[in-house]
Amino acid sequence: MEGLSDTTFHQANWGSWRQLQGSVPILFSAPHEIAQIRNSNMKVAEPGTGDLAFLLAEKVGGSAIATADVQAGDPNWDIGHPYRDVIRELLPSPQGIVIDLHMMKDRGFMTCIGCGNFPDLVDGIWQELATEFTREYISLSVGWPFNGGRKTITTDLQISGYRAFQLEMRSDCYDTSSETYPKIERALLAFVEKLKTNGSLL
Repeated sequence: MEGLSDTTFHQANWGSWRQLQGSVPILFSAPHEIAQIRNSNMKVAEPGTGDLAFLLAEKVGGSAIATADVQAGDPNWDIGHPYRDVIRELLPSPQGIVIDLHMMKDRGFMTCIGCGNFPDLVDGIWQELATEFTREYISLSVGWPFNGGRKTITTDLQISGYRAFQLEMRSDCYDTSSETYPKIERALLAFVEKLKTNGSLL
């Protein structure tokens, strides 16, 4: 994430994180960029999720947050985790859009959109992303195997009124040397531009 002069580093008793404050009401989150602890067990990191979050935020004028050191818990699993409070501070508008980035193993498709426990909040939004993925021949699933359910950042923020969804993608989607990466970047940037055009990011 070098070159992002507005990126700041923070540390607390639960772990460290980097954040970028933007002006457009959209935030990209990467809670598993660094290894974390879930149910007393170490959960492996999802490298590249943070880099993509910050790259997208910088290009569209949005905000970003990613873990930056080994965590005491799991920001996406622990209900009430302080990482979620930081998201609300970076994006105070309850109508803001949050895209929570994660990495999944190959399940026969490249991406999975999880609409959380309150999918009506993102109805009409996730479909725009699905359209852009289809344009780039990026295969996807919706709601399976990852829905962004009860304990997650997605549903937690939805309870507060945020239009949040979880985006799971294969490792090659985060690998800048892969043929897939530029397609993912183009699709996500086109998606945000479409939201700006149709008024979803006012």
